[in-house]
Amino acid sequence: MKTETQIREEIEGLHSLTTAQLKEKYREVFGEQSRPNHKQFLFRRIAWRIQANAWGGLSERARRRALEIADDADLRIRAPKNPDGGFECSGKIYTSLSRAVSVQATWKSQAGRNYSAFYRNRREPGISNMTL
Repeated sequence: MKTETQIREEIEGLHSLTTAQLKEKYREVFGEQSRPNHKQFLFRRIAWRIQANAWGGLSERARRRALEIADDADLRIRAPKNPDGGFECSGKIYTSLSRAVSVQATWKSQAGRNYSAFYRNRREPGISNMTL
């Protein structure tokens, strides 16, 4: 059994590894190849696994609760498709999912700018210079 100091030193040693070395360490610790090449992601996952192996992972009760939450969640992998073949978003139908997302993102950014302009153009509290 490793002491806390040994575990801390092992994790601190990960900082000096290259991405290729971290991928190799990931394979050692997890027993499978890592798909991402992001150094910080690899570091965090390996450090978590080292700690979990040393001190134990989640309790059985926590695992059961996580599964219950996941089973109860209303998760969607894709946006709901309209019977006509398009994607419905905020009551409108779009021909592609990317179009629906870009329109919504544009709308939200414009709404933020309009909100900011409203408060920049105010002269007196409670009175707006903007016409609606």
